[in-house]
Amino acid sequence: MCEDIDECTSFGHYCSQLCHNTLGSYGCSCRDGFERVHMECHPKTGAPPVVMYTNERGIRLVIGSAESHKQIDLVAGQGRIASIDYDPIDKYIYWVDTSDKSIKRAIIPNLEGEPEKLGTQYPQDLQLSGLHKPTAVSVDWVARNLYFMDQESFENRPPKGRLMVTTLDGRYKRTLHDLDIESPTSLALDPESSILFWTDIGINPKIETSWMDGSRRQTLFKSRLAAPGGITVDYLSGDKRIYWADSKLNTIESAKPDGTNRAMILKNDLHHPIGLEVFGDSIYWVDSPNRDRGDIYRLNKFGRGVKVLVRGAIEFPTAVRIFQ
Repeated sequence: MCEDIDECTSFGHYCSQLCHNTLGSYGCSCRDGFERVHMECHPKTGAPPVVMYTNERGIRLVIGSAESHKQIDLVAGQGRIASIDYDPIDKYIYWVDTSDKSIKRAIIPNLEGEPEKLGTQYPQDLQLSGLHKPTAVSVDWVARNLYFMDQESFENRPPKGRLMVTTLDGRYKRTLHDLDIESPTSLALDPESSILFWTDIGINPKIETSWMDGSRRQTLFKSRLAAPGGITVDYLSGDKRIYWADSKLNTIESAKPDGTNRAMILKNDLHHPIGLEVFGDSIYWVDSPNRDRGDIYRLNKFGRGVKVLVRGAIEFPTAVRIFQ
């Protein structure tokens, strides 16, 4: 008697969003608001995604398709932007500026107007006191909170990191974790599941997780890592896989949120990946072989096909986000 294999538990089923096991096979479907196009799920709106990226001193948006697009400077005149995130409810972007140890935000204007008339937005400093070197920021769009990582350096001992949370306007700040974190580099939330993930490139590099209230902390990975960063969540996939890049090993990997089913997505064809985002059927990342210049690429999130250049020759790139 043959035993059915549940292909949906593996990484090789290639379902863009939802996978349904059947006897001897499997089927794919899409979430509400999406439609099947071959093996992929495409938004019914048909609008092309907006690429938001940083060039260290500012934040830019690329609006439109690869054949016809426009670029606007959304935020300018900053010191060194290290991390950005987007609030889809109130249409704010949040970012970390390591030069003045601040976390700021600005509203995204109505992008249906003419891009050249949108202009540069004025940033609002959240006035979070006591920060040493904020390194990552992530928006909880469900409970309306802002999570961030901070790092304090010392002369004769390893740095000390901490994971903190505040309201979106910067009030009621508190610390969730401040033990056994050295050099946090990236942070990602899954608000619908109340789980968060972060990367640490300290003496012993690792990827950790906990519930968003700080409980149930555990280490997911501490082997085959050198400089993990850019961690992100595939919110629309059935198992909400996490993805991360390693800028020293030049790899992009993925795993289930509990740390199982770890899979290699891309290696060897990378040159210092430092940012990562999952959107639709693709992963996007910043590849920066030289700190002062880099490119944004995309690739099928299962590692199929070849990478495609999205935006090239960016000065001082640090992060990328996609929204629609």
